[in-house]
Amino acid sequence: MKKYIKITSIFFVLLAATQTIAAEESLNANGVLKKVDEVLMAPKDLSALMKINIINKNGDVKNREVQMYQKGDNKRLVKVLAPADQKGIGFLSLPDDVIYVYLPAYKKTRRIAAHVKNQKFVGTDFTYEDLEAKKYSEKWQPEGLKNDGVFYLLELSPKPGHISEYARVNLYVRKDDYFPVKSEFFNKKGEMIKKMEILKTEIIKGYIIPKNYLMQDIRSGNRTEMVMEEIKVDTGLKDDIFTERNLAQ
Repeated sequence: MKKYIKITSIFFVLLAATQTIAAEESLNANGVLKKVDEVLMAPKDLSALMKINIINKNGDVKNREVQMYQKGDNKRLVKVLAPADQKGIGFLSLPDDVIYVYLPAYKKTRRIAAHVKNQKFVGTDFTYEDLEAKKYSEKWQPEGLKNDGVFYLLELSPKPGHISEYARVNLYVRKDDYFPVKSEFFNKKGEMIKKMEILKTEIIKGYIIPKNYLMQDIRSGNRTEMVMEEIKVDTGLKDDIFTERNLAQ
């Protein structure tokens, strides 16, 4: 009887310890994700010229140039400058999952429904979902946290009500400054379908700004390189930049 009581006591002690560790990991994972949002959304506003190379599996390259504006953590406008046959195509991301696209060939602005945010933007490997202005912590729940000494690895799953192409995202976060340098995107079968790396960052006015992106589509073998130039922060961008009217101009 004494032996049974002793074993039972050890079991409950171990169970309590496991639950405590799980709670601490969950708390730390949420804390790290909030730090990531703070770092990414630190500038009051940001504008940049983005030079894009789209490279297919055969090595063929197509170029794009776009102008991007962002204000706060939930407004972003992207307009294509080149090539000429795509000039004027625009993308506007607003709060509450509102996304508009302007197509100059049809002189028409249309709202993008949540279930088609997986469409690619002007032939790149970035979808509307990838490009929208958002906080990770508002749409993704960290399910686990690993620490390899250099990076935190967060395993993210969509929060209830958040419609996403991705069933899971692995986010690699630098421990020293909470900047996310790599994202791995998985489908519902658990297969990695895309991978994005930020290859270079730059400090501007004390903010960590991503300079060079690489998005790889594992399924097609294509990749998209994106370089941010002429970066400006905290210039006082007006709210009327982020309107349907300006999108169509």
